[in-house]
Amino acid sequence: MHRSASITLLSIALLTATGCANVSLQQYYVRVPQGTKIDIDPIGGYMLLYWVDASGTACHGAPGLSGQPGPAAITVAKTDAIQGASGGASVTAAQLADYQVIPYTVSDYRQSSGATGPHFFQFDNILWRLRGNGQAFRDSADHFYSVPQVINVDNAPSTLYPAYAWGRSECDRSQFVVVPQGVLDGPAQHPTQCRLKAFPSSSAPAEDVLLSYCVKRLPQGLRYREY
Repeated sequence: MHRSASITLLSIALLTATGCANVSLQQYYVRVPQGTKIDIDPIGGYMLLYWVDASGTACHGAPGLSGQPGPAAITVAKTDAIQGASGGASVTAAQLADYQVIPYTVSDYRQSSGATGPHFFQFDNILWRLRGNGQAFRDSADHFYSVPQVINVDNAPSTLYPAYAWGRSECDRSQFVVVPQGVLDGPAQHPTQCRLKAFPSSSAPAEDVLLSYCVKRLPQGLRYREY
């Protein structure tokens, strides 16, 4: 994605979400060993929602109705954080705490695609604050992922706590430039892929199983469809 396109995507305001559903980044480094030097703190990025078909392809939408390759990508970042990262603003400790609790909604995704039921969720953080001087910045090429979780988009959790997939090179980080696919005009099923959902189910898999379904590892996993 060109920088202007990235800014456009990340400028989608999600603060109109109803209720109190939030993504909290305040436990992002919970898996990092004590004493590890950390230079940056997360302040926003993409909420990735996806499921997997029988061939192992990352998919979103409703299988058989609007199943499409790639994860649904929902921008989750506060407007001030987006603007601050775009301009290299200084972010205070109080502002950091505020930027790390971010309202989210899956209603646009559900309404436009007909998606229901269990999905994998990963957080792809691309907005940061430097600990050394408090400066905010955007990194649109380096993507830092959380450990996958399973959520039900029909009853999304009131608070999600992404945890960076520290120490799992098959999952934690990827370098690529997002080329957004754009929102479809209406439900449209891919002719050969994403016709049936194989995973996840309603049960909560063990962490090693979840890590095997990181978007980085899946065919079409880096093909984001914005919602």
